[in-house]
Amino acid sequence: MSRLRRTLAADALATALIGFLLLFFPEQIVDAAGIPDPDPAIYANLAGAALLGLAIALTRAVETPVLNRAVIEGSIVVKTVWAVVVALWATVLDSQAGATGTAVLAVVAGVFLVLAALEAEALRRLIP
Repeated sequence: MSRLRRTLAADALATALIGFLLLFFPEQIVDAAGIPDPDPAIYANLAGAALLGLAIALTRAVETPVLNRAVIEGSIVVKTVWAVVVALWATVLDSQAGATGTAVLAVVAGVFLVLAALEAEALRRLIP
């Protein structure tokens, strides 16, 4: 399996996990992670649904990355913007997250940023 396909598979899994967490927002996990509750919750739920849709598109892109360039490019943009927004929200803005919550949010943002960078580089090498 090529580097791009492995990265897409990892991205699809990470996107699906975050999507499920946002869609269902389980209180025990949220409280343990120190992440503030969304207010109103519907925005987190909608973001989760959108991420699940992106995860399905990425899963399909794993099969034929060359034919799914637009999906991959869209994923790169979504992950980069998502990482920047979460990083700003967790550090600069008053997110009301504790130290643990800020660390969790920073790690998730970092993972998405790394996945976006890996996808961009692999896509550049595969499809000039």
